[in-house]
Amino acid sequence: MSPSDSVSRRTVLASLAAATTDGCLGPLSPSPSGPAVSWSGDCGLLPSSRPGVWGWERGGPSATASLPSGPTAPTEETWRRDVEPSGGLVRAGSTLFVGTRDGVLALDSASGETVWRDTRESRIRELAIDGDAVYAVRGPDDTFVALDAETGEERWTADEATGVALPLDGGVFADWDDSALAAGLDGATGEQCLSYSHERGGRLSAAADESRLYVSSVRHGGDSPTNSYVAALDPSNASIGWRTEVGITLEVGLAVRDGTVYAVDSEQLHALSTTDGSTEWTVPHDLGHESSGSPAVTDDRVFFRDADRLVAFDAATGDERWSVAEASLPDDSANPVVAGDAVYVPSDDHDRVRGFDAATGDPVEAPGPILSTVALGPDALYATDRHAVGRFE
Repeated sequence: MSPSDSVSRRTVLASLAAATTDGCLGPLSPSPSGPAVSWSGDCGLLPSSRPGVWGWERGGPSATASLPSGPTAPTEETWRRDVEPSGGLVRAGSTLFVGTRDGVLALDSASGETVWRDTRESRIRELAIDGDAVYAVRGPDDTFVALDAETGEERWTADEATGVALPLDGGVFADWDDSALAAGLDGATGEQCLSYSHERGGRLSAAADESRLYVSSVRHGGDSPTNSYVAALDPSNASIGWRTEVGITLEVGLAVRDGTVYAVDSEQLHALSTTDGSTEWTVPHDLGHESSGSPAVTDDRVFFRDADRLVAFDAATGDERWSVAEASLPDDSANPVVAGDAVYVPSDDHDRVRGFDAATGDPVEAPGPILSTVALGPDALYATDRHAVGRFE
């Protein structure tokens, strides 16, 4: 691998050290006890209007796991492909991308026919797309790679990126092997145009709106986590707009919509103002610090999988609107996704997906087979089971 093909940790650290207002990176004022951010003036790593793109496991950059124009009662399987899914199911335009044990597989979303196949035949652990590039963590060495979305050709690799924190328009926000560092990488070149350093270890969670990138980080004290925080990164002046402490957790689940950041720690679901990080409301949950849930958010509801139920909260007030008991949920329920007027709960243990009316919580028809990973399109639901991927209308 040539130096031009790889993004190294040295590049990111050098960018942090050289960040000045007259260079390519914006102003940076790091401190030993707090996080620091640097941002290129032409970075452009914020969401744009890409309607209907399901870019990673939580949908688009806002991480709301919802699609307002999603399919209604998608129970008819229109095609099915035998594959060995291993990690990730994403969709952009007319193409569905599947992470398999033999690499990335790109399929025509309408017919299920092969568009291209990754020839390296390596197991995919993680998959995301920004519309033009597909990002995958693959192989026994967990190599972070960017592939051209149209052809499958490799664009670049990043040696020390360890996972996708968030796909953005034109690039990706990636975890770095240094647990106190994350980087924004240009999708075309792999060059670093954003660096975020913090004093806390653990994997970052991230979400973005049209003006800011919101990140969470976990403070580790010995073998146990202590309080975590959510921070707003401002690209206009390469600064941290605000930082709000939340509770103890191993990972914070994030989503942002309509001026509110929703953050899940080990004990509570927090609604924070995007303006200043102030608390709008909080509600308790029973997941505990070993499991962090991620909410699905619509214009007026926040859907959350608690330890023993699915709950719908009013997005403005946090008031509970309805809940569904554990007996009605799949075994080892995964985080919910919202398609139009329905909420779907897949399973992390290969149980059948369940569907509920988003307004009332009443059961609705859902795809019958065992489904584990779900991606949404404007008129179809796509899902994997242990040995296949399929489309449901």
